Amino acid sequence: MLESDLRSRLKKYRKIVQIITLVGLILSMIIIYFIFCGTYFKPENQGGMFTVHLRQLGFWGPLFFIGVQIFQVVIPIIPGGMTSVAGNFVFGTLIGFIYNYIGITIGSIIAFFLARKYGKFFILCFISEKCYKRYMAWTSNVNRFAWILGTLFFLPAAPDDILCMIAGMTSLSFKKFILIFIPTKAVSTFVFTWLMHEGILYSIDWLTHL
Repeated sequence: MLESDLRSRLKKYRKIVQIITLVGLILSMIIIYFIFCGTYFKPENQGGMFTVHLRQLGFWGPLFFIGVQIFQVVIPIIPGGMTSVAGNFVFGTLIGFIYNYIGITIGSIIAFFLARKYGKFFILCFISEKCYKRYMAWTSNVNRFAWILGTLFFLPAAPDDILCMIAGMTSLSFKKFILIFIPTKAVSTFVFTWLMHEGILYSIDWLTHL
C-alpha cells in the first residue's frame, strides 16, 4: 500500500514537472525568436529595452537574475545555458559571469542537499528510473565517481543539475563535492557563456546582412 502511494505521488509530481518543463521550453523558444528577430533583447545601444528595464530595478535586478539561476538549477525545467548567456548580454561578460556563477553554485548546493535529504524520490521527479539506475551505477566507486563528476562539470552539455543530485545520494562529502565543483564549473560557465554570447552576436549580425 505504501509503495503504491509513493508511486502515485511520484507520478503526480512528474506530471507537474513535465507541464512546467513544457511551458519553460515554449517560453525559451519565444525568447530565442525575439533575440534573433526582435529588438527587446538586443543590446541597449541597438534599441533593446530588456537591459534598461532590468537595470531600473537597481539592487533587485541582479538578485532577481541570481534567483532565476538558482531556480533553474534546483528545478531543471529550462535550459540553463540560455539563462547564463542572457546574463552576459544584460550585465556584460565579467559581471554576468559572476552573477551566473553565484546563482549556479547556490542552486547546485541546494540540489545536493535536497537529494541527500529526500533521496531517490526527489531525483525521480525529474528523470526516469532507467536514467537514475544508469547514473547510480557510476557511484559504485566513490573515488572514480569524483573523477567522473569533475570531468562532466567541465563539459558544457553535461546534465550538471542531475549530477549534483546524484552526488548528494552518495557518500561523497560536501567538502569534496564543492572542491570539485568550484574550479570546473567556473571554467565551463565562463567559456561556454562567452562562446555562446559571441556566437549569437555573430549570428544576429549575419542575419541582418542577408
